[in-house]
Amino acid sequence: MSFEGDLRTHLSGDSTLAGHVAARITPVILEQGAALPAVSYGVFPPDPHNNLDGPDDSLRLYRVQIDCWASSF
Repeated sequence: MSFEGDLRTHLSGDSTLAGHVAARITPVILEQGAALPAVSYGVFPPDPHNNLDGPDDSLRLYRVQIDCWASSF
């Protein structure tokens, strides 16, 4: 499974979060007029990293943005 798929599975599997947003967990963009509360997430391409021998494709640093949406604070 991909990192993005694992992230979605993790967010969906959290009972506290699921209690608030149910299945309203979407990648990247929350559609206008979507039911709230909801969560959207984005995974940005990993940056390459080096080890002592130079570039190492097995090392990945992912940047993740998680946005929580609600009609009130």
